[in-house]
Formats: sequence, C-alpha cells, structure tokens
Amino acid sequence: MTISLPPLREHREDIPRIVQAMLARLKGDAGVEVQGVSEAAVEYLVGYEWPGNLREMQHAIHRAAMACQKGVIRPEHLYDLRPKRAKASNGIGTLSEIEQAHIERVMLATGGNQGRACELLGVSRPTLRRKIRRYALENGKNGRVQP
Repeated sequence: MTISLPPLREHREDIPRIVQAMLARLKGDAGVEVQGVSEAAVEYLVGYEWPGNLREMQHAIHRAAMACQKGVIRPEHLYDLRPKRAKASNGIGTLSEIEQAHIERVMLATGGNQGRACELLGVSRPTLRRKIRRYALENGKNGRVQP
C-alpha cells in the first residue's frame, strides 16, 4: 500500500500549524524554551520552496530554536534557508567557499558563541577553531565583520 503525501509547497496553509507542532515537540524533547515564531518568520517559512520537504523544515526549526534560545524565532534565525549568494562566473562555488559562507552565517546567527555554533554545525570546538583560522574569520580579517 502506497501513501502519497503532497510536498509542503502544495499546502502552505498548513505550515504555521506544522511549525507550532515542531516547536512543542522540541520543548518537550530538547528542553528548548522558544516563545514562538514572529509573523515575519512565518511569512518567510510559508514563502520558502522547501526542496527538502518536511525533514528540511524540521532541521531548520531545530537550528533556529537553538540560535534564538529563549526568545522568538525571527527571519535572521532561519539563516540556512536564505538564498545562496550567486557566484560571478558560473554560479557554482567551491566546497571551501560554501563552507566558509555557512560558518560565517552561523557565527553571525549565534552572536559569535562558538559553543552554540558547534552545536548547529555539528562539529567539535577544535574543528570550528581550525576552520575559523583557515578562513581567517577571526578578528575581522579579510574584511569580514565578526561578532
């Protein structure tokens, strides 16, 4: 027996309820104390295409909840759902460029808190520090603005 479920982008009206259910589950399972989701963040979630469907949403909500801690999820907490920067020549970046950009976004979203950044990135603190040095992200080197 096959059960066919439509993708999220085909029933966007359900997204706010799905997000609330995910947050309720996170509060119980992970002890996250997020107060809710701002209207702007809900609009952003509803407008996003969700190529990864429900699993992508689960990961995005979990990362946003970890990034905002006890506050309200705002659009800036949904940093991983933002459109990627276009590359000048062929539109495809190298793995290093993508990794560097992602680490920058996470560090900005966490206000420079390396412990929270490690949780969101799924890496150890020594690994994060090594990557920060490799990409010269510390102390605003390479013109990067770091918290």
